[in-house]
Amino acid sequence: DVLKSDSTKVTRYTPGETYIMRLTVKGSNAPKAYGFQMVSLDSLNNNDQGIWSQLGDRVRQQNLTVQGKARKYLVQSGAKTNGVFTANWKAPSTNIGKVKFYFTGLAI
Repeated sequence: DVLKSDSTKVTRYTPGETYIMRLTVKGSNAPKAYGFQMVSLDSLNNNDQGIWSQLGDRVRQQNLTVQGKARKYLVQSGAKTNGVFTANWKAPSTNIGKVKFYFTGLAI
């Protein structure tokens, strides 16, 4: 979920605003732990967008270069038993069009 500070879900960003990102990973067969990886990219050039801050419990930023482009991924720093990961995301300072969040979850 992408949330305003009052926990209202949003589908569009306002340039320069900060949002709460809440990623919930679920699984069947009673998983004992969860993990994830996420990145935010613009729709035109697949460039990294936004600034991550206030990383939640067991969340860290990992800087990687993919196809020659520097990107800031959020990843788990350790498995969590409830599957809920949070961080703040500050939108780009100008309207750059659509931003897509790509993520994957792991239930073990």
